[in-house]
This record gives sequence, C-alpha cells and structure tokens, in this order.
Amino acid sequence: DQVQSPHDSPLSGGHTSDRAQEEPVNEGRIREETEELVSIARPGDSTVRPDVGNADPIVSPTTTTHIFNDEDITMVQTLIKIKEEKAKEKGVSI
Repeated sequence: DQVQSPHDSPLSGGHTSDRAQEEPVNEGRIREETEELVSIARPGDSTVRPDVGNADPIVSPTTTTHIFNDEDITMVQTLIKIKEEKAKEKGVSI
C-alpha cells in the first residue's frame, strides 16, 4: 500500500491507492436491524439508601430557648450604630 500525499489526491488526477478503492472499514458494523436492549437491574434493587438510623425523631423543646443573651444584643446594636454612622458620613442611608 502506498501512502497518499497531496500530490496523489484523486481530485487532482494523481494516483489513487488501493485502500481508497476497497470497501469502507466500517462495513458490516452497521446493521439495519436493531438489537433489543436488556436491563440487568432487578426490579427490587434501588440505589437510594433506606432510612436506617436508629435515633429518636427530633422533638422540638417545650420551652422557649433564648438564642441571644443581653450582652450579644448590646454588641449587635453597637455594631449597627457604627455602621449607620459610617453610612451617614458617606451620605448613604441604611
């Protein structure tokens, strides 16, 4: 077999290799009939894990819990005031 070069192109009237005249390589790979796809998964199988936890369900507390204490609120209020003062200096309102 000869390797084609641009000078051997069939379009330019040059030599055509024997390979170009043979049947396509993928001949026989393409079929007119379709094959049935078969699933190997079993109907009872699932990729979702069932809930296997043994912990008791979460129950909300019966009493109200304070998330912030007075010291936290005071600190937050101070930070808000500082932010407002800086905004006033720049002429922006919050």
